[in-house]
Amino acid sequence: MKICKDCKTHLDDMHTSCPECGCESFETEEQKNTQAVEKATETGAAEAATIVMDAVKAEGETAEAVKESAESVEAAEDESEATEADDETSKKPVAEKLAAFKKLKPRQIGIIIGVPVVIIAVIVILALTGVFSGTNRHYKNAKVDTPADIVEESTQPVIKNTSYVMTEEPFDFQMKIGQSVYQLPMMVSEVLSSGWSFGDKAVCEGPVAAGATVETYLVSSKGAVIFVTVTNIAKEDSDIKDCCLIGLTVDSEYLAGEKATLVKSLTVGSLRKAVEEVFGECDDVVQENKGTTLTYTKSDKKYASFVFDNKASKLESVTYYNNAVPESYEAPEEKEDEESEKTDEYVKPEALGNDILSGAIQIEGDLYKLPILVSELLDNGWELTFKEDRAILFGNETLFGTLKKGDIEIAGVEVYNLESTDCLIRNCYVISMEASVDLDYKVVLPKNIKPGMSEADYLEAIKGTTYDFDSTHFNEYVFKKDKFSITIDVDKDDKTVKYILAAYDVTEE
Repeated sequence: MKICKDCKTHLDDMHTSCPECGCESFETEEQKNTQAVEKATETGAAEAATIVMDAVKAEGETAEAVKESAESVEAAEDESEATEADDETSKKPVAEKLAAFKKLKPRQIGIIIGVPVVIIAVIVILALTGVFSGTNRHYKNAKVDTPADIVEESTQPVIKNTSYVMTEEPFDFQMKIGQSVYQLPMMVSEVLSSGWSFGDKAVCEGPVAAGATVETYLVSSKGAVIFVTVTNIAKEDSDIKDCCLIGLTVDSEYLAGEKATLVKSLTVGSLRKAVEEVFGECDDVVQENKGTTLTYTKSDKKYASFVFDNKASKLESVTYYNNAVPESYEAPEEKEDEESEKTDEYVKPEALGNDILSGAIQIEGDLYKLPILVSELLDNGWELTFKEDRAILFGNETLFGTLKKGDIEIAGVEVYNLESTDCLIRNCYVISMEASVDLDYKVVLPKNIKPGMSEADYLEAIKGTTYDFDSTHFNEYVFKKDKFSITIDVDKDDKTVKYILAAYDVTEE
């Protein structure tokens, strides 16, 4: 079979001219197929090279990759030009090409045509998925850093070896140094466990005497220095690590780059105005060449002071002082001697009885014995407070406080330390208790004597008891036995018991 080149009419080999158009130019089916294969091969190679080149340029491959791709393109172009040159120069007879093509099987022809198409498709897919580019790989593995100006510091401090968390109360005496929060008073052992050590090694060599106070300084691993006041509240000599830290001074000059944060984000370096906005009006101002000191005094055992430079009014130094007992304090076991047995002498009565001088007394339904061990009252739900914040009493010290329980309040309660050394208030004693018809709490003595009872009932109850009598203002009855005394006043007009005072005399203790 042959085909007219002009009108493409199919003719058999017998025709020498085309009956349709009269043309005498023919080509065979084999020649047409061979040309189609060659054209597809050449076109596929050229398009593949163009796609590779575009992908390389678009995705920013390295110079070497571009060079290799360019060489591949040039090779393809050279091969194409060589083919054209061969066609032009060799002018091989069509019969030779047809003979070579006839030797191919249909399956081989399909492969020749299909391979370039597959190659082109694969190159396009790979280019689109980023195989020829490092860009996709870059974004897949990239670490995106948050801009420094929007990074917020955690408001929750990291606590190391302490149980303290920053509060909003200015006079909780808290300070965050580095990543640790400290609150006065606290145990020295807690401070040491967060990385500080004593700069003066001599203070660690011997015990701290009972009731003694030590002024020294601590050094951090980074070289920061803080100045501390340490006291031993135990009744016996103790290692300094078992003492209480009640004073702390932090100075910007000795922080060695550490950040010291106070309440409500104040820091060493804050302006005076900011400090005064948080702590309020101070109790004392001292102006000196080195700076201005503001002092806030809560009591003689509790105060805070701040030193500002005179030029910029920036906070340079902070001192906290809180002479109290830490909540985490555990008193060491006391030695069994006469002094330590005094608190063991307290015996709670089982009933009021009929002995008015037994020391038994009933307060709001609970039985006690004067002098009353403070811990007995605390265990029954009372709260004992003082005008100044105190947790210890010095040896043989007296302090007046207030007992509170719900809506009930008993003022003017006298608390005394029977010991000659400092003692926790809970181990001290209430040595006096008063009651009257004008007070809203109930106190009852043996023989059911109480405020508001009639004089007739009262006189019947005290029959056979010895007492002193004074009628200057009231009909006053005074009962005494050893160190214990009871004073009872009876109104002369309405003939009722108005006032009772039970007391334990400590003048000879």
